[in-house]
Amino acid sequence: MVKIGHPDFAYAYVRSGYLVSEANQDLIPEAGLRAWNRALREWHEMSPEDRATSVQGLVSPRRQ
Repeated sequence: MVKIGHPDFAYAYVRSGYLVSEANQDLIPEAGLRAWNRALREWHEMSPEDRATSVQGLVSPRRQ
């Protein structure tokens, strides 16, 4: 999602555990929709520096 230009969606997915779209929003529990929307708000309220750090964490390979 980051590579195709939607780092906000990637962040919201990682934070909420859901990937919401028009096609599936009616299948997601209300709590999941709230978590998704809260994560998107978090993303849009972040400073550019914090966004860059978050994106870097999303695209970096995971260490085991």
